[in-house]
Amino acid sequence: MNYLIDPTLKRLTINGFAFPLGWNPSDGQRPFEGYTISRLESDLELPDTHQFQIAVSHERLKPLLAKLFEMLPDPVYPILEIISTDAYRQVDTLMSPEPLPKQEFLSTWAEFEPLLVDDCALAAGAMSEEPYVEVFLEANKFIIINIASEQSEALQDELQAEGLHEVPSHWIDDEDCMDEFRSVVMEKEGLMTLDEVIVHLQRLWQLELNVDPDGNPDESGRDLGVTLWHIVVLAVRRDQQPPTDSARIEIWLSAASLGQVEELVADVFDQLKEWDIDTMVSQDRVAFDDRPRELNDLEHGSNTTGVWAVSVQPLESRSH
Repeated sequence: MNYLIDPTLKRLTINGFAFPLGWNPSDGQRPFEGYTISRLESDLELPDTHQFQIAVSHERLKPLLAKLFEMLPDPVYPILEIISTDAYRQVDTLMSPEPLPKQEFLSTWAEFEPLLVDDCALAAGAMSEEPYVEVFLEANKFIIINIASEQSEALQDELQAEGLHEVPSHWIDDEDCMDEFRSVVMEKEGLMTLDEVIVHLQRLWQLELNVDPDGNPDESGRDLGVTLWHIVVLAVRRDQQPPTDSARIEIWLSAASLGQVEELVADVFDQLKEWDIDTMVSQDRVAFDDRPRELNDLEHGSNTTGVWAVSVQPLESRSH
């Protein structure tokens, strides 16, 4: 199954700057092409780092990304950011817990690049550890590069060789804008939806939700304690080689951390017996008032953890 970019969408160009299809600027302002530099506070795990933010017109994006990806040593950790459906978080960051061969990352990138450079519901990239380099395409299709400070001068030379120069800001006015950012995936039977694209990337890049497994904070850092969670898992039939039977399994549970969620989900699959986890599609916290009807009897404010509901929906058989 393939994806298709909506052919009815028109690319907007303002004063020579071509925007991604998923960005509909509200005020007629275009960003200044070039790069900004800022110094990031170092921690115990990372070296002193400079962050470059690069803005270029759409037609320059693919060749520039290809050159910047050359900076990444092998292997790499793929990264994907998506709009979150979690009640207490706006963005989900997914990352491979183990490094992948760089060529595997690049092969998948090439397959989805037409979408990744235009769809403002997706942000993606990769990082390496030795030396530390991160190349990341933001949702608005600006490029972020985090790089060890001692390498920043060499990077500036490369960017200037590409005709890019440092700018104080990409905008005349840095206040929050009201621009529309959207997905560009064509919704049509027989084609991949945006959600299916995300699941496919999760599989190919072996991505997992990148959050602290031992806490349950909201975006301000306040620990929420025990919350209601909605878990969606794609599963394959156990002991079937190659696996052709699959199912969508939904689990409602209460837990105080992602680590606790993973333990409860593992218990569920121990009891299901015939299914194994293929892909963890979502692990979302849900506000108590948004719980489904079958959980109406659940006590509000309870610190009890446990699994409250499990549903198994078999899917059409798939071939490999």
